[in-house]
Amino acid sequence: MEIIKEITLKINKILKKFLESKGLLFPDFKIEYGYGLEGNIVLGDEISPDTCRFWDAETCDILDKDLFRKDESGFIKAYKRVASIILGEEDKKRWNIHI
Repeated sequence: MEIIKEITLKINKILKKFLESKGLLFPDFKIEYGYGLEGNIVLGDEISPDTCRFWDAETCDILDKDLFRKDESGFIKAYKRVASIILGEEDKKRWNIHI
């Protein structure tokens, strides 16, 4: 458990700093661990609006799974907005993301 705690805290620190630099708040996330074939602990999850909460730092708009859970419209637009913010303008054009 100590290794999992250490890895999770590092992930949180890195993601929080990165996302804050992009104007996103990062209230929480979940990740899953498992064991590899050699018995070592492996991270087996994704970082996405389905596994994290992302809020716009300026407006506090919700940009994550809570829109879907609350049966509110606009969750696809919110997911695309997160992708656009994280990827930046060049990647947004490359992946044909329109908000």
